[in-house]
Amino acid sequence: MTAQPASAEPTPSPHPSKKIVEQSYDKIAPAYLEWTSSFPSPRLTYLHKLLPLLPPPPSSASILELGCGAGVPCTQILARHASSLIAVDISATQLELARENVKGEEGGEGRATVEFVKSDMHALAFPDAAFDAVVGFYSIIHLPREEQVALMKRVESWLKPGGYFLANFSASACEEAWQESWLGEGSGMFWSSWDEGKTMEMVKEAGLEVLEGSVEWEDEGLVGGRNVGFLWVLGRKGSEGGVTKGEAKQE
Repeated sequence: MTAQPASAEPTPSPHPSKKIVEQSYDKIAPAYLEWTSSFPSPRLTYLHKLLPLLPPPPSSASILELGCGAGVPCTQILARHASSLIAVDISATQLELARENVKGEEGGEGRATVEFVKSDMHALAFPDAAFDAVVGFYSIIHLPREEQVALMKRVESWLKPGGYFLANFSASACEEAWQESWLGEGSGMFWSSWDEGKTMEMVKEAGLEVLEGSVEWEDEGLVGGRNVGFLWVLGRKGSEGGVTKGEAKQE
């Protein structure tokens, strides 16, 4: 049975970044896809490290993707390697693109049943031990960093014993980064992050063993030609439902 998102936990009021991120991606979704396809990214390298670790057919894997964007290329690939896939995004426009781009990858033999969910990832709730893997590519960085800590604890609970987590985070600390106009279209954007050491600590404190954690530098040519460092983390939940803080693997 496919895990279903439950009601959001009550919060005093949403962080002001939520509406900005949602509205901006609604405006720039096609431009963002074009931009991210214009320069190399290590996301496929790390995704292909994860795939061999997942349960093989015929049982196959149940996967949650946090921030699927337009579904290219990661959601498309995940749909070929899962029995069920829940793809979440805060932007309705991104989800429309993802549905179209993933259409040919789902429903066939050895391919996933894909459910697209419009939601702030911080507002999601799933049953414990619902997924073999949870992934997030260039998406968790849009959450305020305090919410990232809470999200990681939920991710650990959503993973089955022995399940895997794969995501990237900013490699440098910034409590709040706002940009008034990003990728044109007059759209703002928001990012937030801990530094590399604090992010690794956050993942371990959530109860995940870090199998790999490394910083990769990317040349985001369309935005000033600057190099941006991302910390890529591949983690695993212990087979007995997590690892203790003292047992978390040191890098």
